[in-house]
Amino acid sequence: MNGYIASNHRLALLGRVHCVVSSVALCVTACLAFAAPASAQGAVTGEWTIARTSAGAVEVSFRGDDSGGEHSHWEDSFDTDPARSGLAGADLDSDGKHVHFTLSRDAGSFVCDGWAGHGHAAGTFTFEASAAYLEGLRARGIEPIPVHKALTAATLDLSLSYIDEIVSAGYAHIPFERLIGFRALGVTRQSIAALRSALRADLTQEQVMSLTALRVTPEYVDDLRTRGVADVSPRSAVEMKALRIDRPYVESLVRAGYPHLSEHDLVQLKSLGVDDGYIRRLADHGFHNVPVSDLVRMKALGI
Repeated sequence: MNGYIASNHRLALLGRVHCVVSSVALCVTACLAFAAPASAQGAVTGEWTIARTSAGAVEVSFRGDDSGGEHSHWEDSFDTDPARSGLAGADLDSDGKHVHFTLSRDAGSFVCDGWAGHGHAAGTFTFEASAAYLEGLRARGIEPIPVHKALTAATLDLSLSYIDEIVSAGYAHIPFERLIGFRALGVTRQSIAALRSALRADLTQEQVMSLTALRVTPEYVDDLRTRGVADVSPRSAVEMKALRIDRPYVESLVRAGYPHLSEHDLVQLKSLGVDDGYIRRLADHGFHNVPVSDLVRMKALGI
C-alpha cells in the first residue's frame, strides 16, 4: 500500500513535469507562429519602436492590430546591434528628427517611417515578405507560408542559411514551425552536437526543443556525472532539470549518506521534496541509514 501511494505520487508529479516541458517547447512555437495577424495575406502594417538598452544594444519592437482576424493584437520584439536595426545611430541619438529607413532580413523587409531622438524612436511600418525567401523555402521542400509567418521569421532572423545549418545537423524535412521554435530558443548546429556528445545519444527534434527550453547544457550533464549519476539520458536529463536537480542537490544527498544515487532515485526523492534537511530530521528521531525506497514511502505518507 505504501509503495502504491509513493508510486502514484511520483507519477502525478512527473506528469506535471512533462506537461511543463511540453508547454515550454510548444508555446514557443505556437505563440511565435501566430504572433502576427493570421488573416493578412499581403503586406503587414503596424507600429514600430526602437530604444537603446543598458547592454549597448537596441530593442526593436513591431506591433499591430487585426480587427478581423483571430488574433486581434500582436507584437514581436528582439534585441540587436544598433548597426543592424536599419536606423542610423546618429539619428537615434539626435535632438529629434523625421526618419525613414528599411530593416532588411532574409524573410522580408520592414519599411519604417517615424520620429527619432534622445535614444528612442517610433513610427509606422509596412512589412513585405521576400519572394526570394519564399522561393528558397519551396526549393527546400517547405510548404508555402503566409505573410505573418514570414514576418515572424524576419523578426527572429530565420534565414535560409540557418535552415541549411539545421538540416546539415541531421534534421531534413523539418517543419517550418519547428524551425521557428529552434531559432527562438537559440538552437544551432554546434549546440545540437554538444548535447549529442554530452548525452551520448542521437536526439529527436522534440528532445532538442525540450532540452534547450529547459537549458540542459553539457556542463549540467557533466556536473551530474561527476557526482556519480551515470545514467543520464535525454529523457532523464529533462526530468532532472525540470525538477531542479543539480550538483548542489546531489552533493547535499552525498553528505547525508546517499552517494551514487541513480537518476530514478534522484527523481523520486526530489519530486517528493526529500532533501538533506528531511534526512537529518529523520535521524534526530532515530531513523538512520533509511533505504531510498523507504524514504520515498515515508515522505509520501507525510512522515
